[in-house]
Amino acid sequence: VCTKLNSGSKFTRSDGVATGGENGVGMTAVNALSSEFILRSYRKGKEFSITFQEGKELEDRQIVGAKADKLHGLSVTFTPSKFYLGKDTQIPIEDVIKWLTDISYFIKEKIKFTIEIFDGFKLIDTITIKSKSPEQFLKDKVDKPISPISHISGSIAAIEESQNQQIPRTIHLDLTFMYSDDITPYVNSFCNNINTINGGLHLDTAKDCLCRVLQMETKKALNATEQKKLDILYVDVLQGLNYAVNLETDMNVQFSAQVKSTLTNEQLIKPMRTILNTEIANYFNNNKSELDRLIKIVKLNAKARIEVNKVKTAIVNEK
Repeated sequence: VCTKLNSGSKFTRSDGVATGGENGVGMTAVNALSSEFILRSYRKGKEFSITFQEGKELEDRQIVGAKADKLHGLSVTFTPSKFYLGKDTQIPIEDVIKWLTDISYFIKEKIKFTIEIFDGFKLIDTITIKSKSPEQFLKDKVDKPISPISHISGSIAAIEESQNQQIPRTIHLDLTFMYSDDITPYVNSFCNNINTINGGLHLDTAKDCLCRVLQMETKKALNATEQKKLDILYVDVLQGLNYAVNLETDMNVQFSAQVKSTLTNEQLIKPMRTILNTEIANYFNNNKSELDRLIKIVKLNAKARIEVNKVKTAIVNEK
């Protein structure tokens, strides 16, 4: 696992775990690019450790003792290699903090990340990140809200074809959204604790399902006079709409590249649509006043678009 590419166990995901790992490359690459890489596993009063230097095994041992009695779990320690990565190389701690902070909103279990920053052997800072909620995510990201934060969540069973097998899978989706007066609305997505910065099918599917419902509900809410004056367009729904999507699944999500910025598995679309259409309908059925408020915002966007177009037309005609 630490020295050979494609040695991971994620190809069929037979253990049913939602994981960001795909091909068993990550740990091998980190080991290869570290001057020192140590794995320590603590189980039932024993410590098992294996140490590598410059990617080559140096020591493999088992310890039984008082320290091991008090610990349980896995520790991974590595030092980036200055030979391969340059003499000024360092772990981009701000990126690590941002990633841990962002995923802390979507992890269901109560967790706590503790980051200790040293200057040599001197501890200069300790940062603690605790689990929050998907609703809090947009509250912390959006500056000028004009609607309440809405959050829908749902799961569904699915079947994935893999290596001539039909494997039972689970798909869980969170969608959080709200309107704001921000010039550029906030949009983000995650899949199995990875920030998919270029989006992908989970983000596109969630946007499409939500916008079509709001577009349809706004059209239904128009009175006779408004129906003659307003044509509710997709762009009217998107104007000022902030949203974030989190997908958890043990299906192969098919990230588009090793940096995992986009996911592309089209087998996910149908079950995700089922979750979204069902849960969005349930949410608005139980929150009529909130739906009415969102409809007013969409109608206002449509009116503003029409007025802007009138001004543009008038200016063109003057010329």
